[in-house]
Amino acid sequence: MRLHFEHVQRSLMHGYYQGWDLHPGHLPTRYAAVYAFFLQSFESAVVRLRNFVDKAAQATLAGDVFDDAATGQGLLNFFIRGISCGALTEDEACASGLTLEELRARSFVKILENRRRQK
Repeated sequence: MRLHFEHVQRSLMHGYYQGWDLHPGHLPTRYAAVYAFFLQSFESAVVRLRNFVDKAAQATLAGDVFDDAATGQGLLNFFIRGISCGALTEDEACASGLTLEELRARSFVKILENRRRQK
């Protein structure tokens, strides 16, 4: 069970959110590993996404080219997946500085475009 937990954790850390559990006995360890991953990574992801959105908005306002939307989308996906599996609540995800509507839009580029229009 510990080995399976560690394998699931390692996969999640590398961005592989889907796995194949071939035995029903794997489900409890997958459940524990997924929840642990989101709960342990939550604080740093909140800070990273909040800072990333702020810096991206500044770059957009200054007229600089902002070409790393994939990083922002990856952080946004972290919260979307955390909510989807039940490890995070919508209120917790909003601690990242995004609104519930922005989270539900599921697009980092659209978030930046909408924030740019609002300024």
